[in-house]
Amino acid sequence: MSMRKFKVVKYSGEEELFDDRKMFHSLRRAGASIDVAENIIDKVVSTAVDGMTTKKLFRQAFNLLNKTDEGTALKYNLKQSIYQLGPTGFPFEKFIAGLLKANGYHTLINQRIRGASKVTYEIDIVAQNDTEKLLVECKFHSRPGIISHMNTVLYCKARFDDIKQGVEPLKSKNFTRLMLVSSTRFTHSVKSYSKLYDVKLLGWRHPRGQGIGELIEQKKLYPITILTGLDNRTKDQMLLKGYVFANDLINNTPKFLSKKTSVSISKLTKLREQALLLNK
Repeated sequence: MSMRKFKVVKYSGEEELFDDRKMFHSLRRAGASIDVAENIIDKVVSTAVDGMTTKKLFRQAFNLLNKTDEGTALKYNLKQSIYQLGPTGFPFEKFIAGLLKANGYHTLINQRIRGASKVTYEIDIVAQNDTEKLLVECKFHSRPGIISHMNTVLYCKARFDDIKQGVEPLKSKNFTRLMLVSSTRFTHSVKSYSKLYDVKLLGWRHPRGQGIGELIEQKKLYPITILTGLDNRTKDQMLLKGYVFANDLINNTPKFLSKKTSVSISKLTKLREQALLLNK
């Protein structure tokens, strides 16, 4: 790989030196071979200039990978596809509920529970398995530069504590833990606070090896927005009807989905073919 040094502009607006190792590991995680990953990086670096955005560098790498292996290129687009689950937070909540279900939890979404203060809260997800019952709050951010800060975890913890002491024992009893989910990252302060007060955090790559990205890859539960053939109108129609996973296109026939979403059978058939590439 090239040793050439140049500065890039991150989504947050900060500048940093380009680190080819990050791109290499991302390409390899998506399934690119060592040779393919190194070749792509060499081509990207050869045309790079100081001040290029990481978004533009990613797009160049994606286009080069897509010429080699479309399925691998789709997986390389995984992080961006999470941000495209918006603009509202509901599809992200349903997506996280599906990930938790695939990992052994029984889940309920959009539950209303009264706290001791007699305030009624709308809870994103209630997730329960044999050992714990989680009150799950999801914070959807549509850009990687936005980070979940202390005010978020403090607000969620106050809600959790009120519900734990609440006046609806059938709903509030047995909650063992608060879980805070973010589509991006957490500050160090949030991680420190959560460790002390036993708040379970789930972010893009947090906890290490068990973040959202890893859970998706382990279960092959990719968001429907990972499909490059998905135009905005079709995306909106699919998300509106609750179809947030690429596997929804495989587990349901195009004819069935067309009746549910008003998307044409031919378009759904093409999207299904692309979704099948993710399972190779």
